[in-house]
Amino acid sequence: MGLLLPDALPRQVGGRPRAVAGAVDVEATPRLAGRLLGALREHIWLALGAALLSWLVAFLWWAMLPATSTVEVTIPFGTAERVAAGEIVDVLPEQLSLRVGDQLFIRNQDDGVHRVGPAFVPPGESISIPVTRSFFDAATLVCSFHPSGGLPVVPLARPHVLTTLPIGMLAGVPLALAAVMAASIAGKLRTEEETEQDAGSDIEV
Repeated sequence: MGLLLPDALPRQVGGRPRAVAGAVDVEATPRLAGRLLGALREHIWLALGAALLSWLVAFLWWAMLPATSTVEVTIPFGTAERVAAGEIVDVLPEQLSLRVGDQLFIRNQDDGVHRVGPAFVPPGESISIPVTRSFFDAATLVCSFHPSGGLPVVPLARPHVLTTLPIGMLAGVPLALAAVMAASIAGKLRTEEETEQDAGSDIEV
């Protein structure tokens, strides 16, 4: 009678499949998913509370975003002379990011008058210009301290409140799962402790 190779050995022991070294337990994933779903159903209110908390944090972030702001630009001394020579004044912005309702505050430290949009700023003075929709009618804003004569304006907009939903979900889903797993583990440990106490009481009796 020839020798049985390992692959030829019986794969049934007592009517149950025989474990094979290196084999993948294909039932492990469904079991884990089932346990997770069971824990989620058991602690559904905890999961919803964690998700709601994450969304509230995202909403508070959105609510604290400034609706408008003041954008300051300082024109240094000698700017007009350098612009006339074709130079670029590095300390001045290459573009302005503004939203309707902002205040554009121009401080002129140069020795000549400068124009920004509809306003003229005398030397040594400052001016605050309210930003209106007319600022965005053209791609650039008339500007005497820019070599091209115009300063690009980028419109800003407050994010919509619905942008808090995906942010809240990104943080809420992991937080909810972590809370459910923690509650499930704590409940299991509590059950085991109670079982051990009951067993000890029975032994004493």
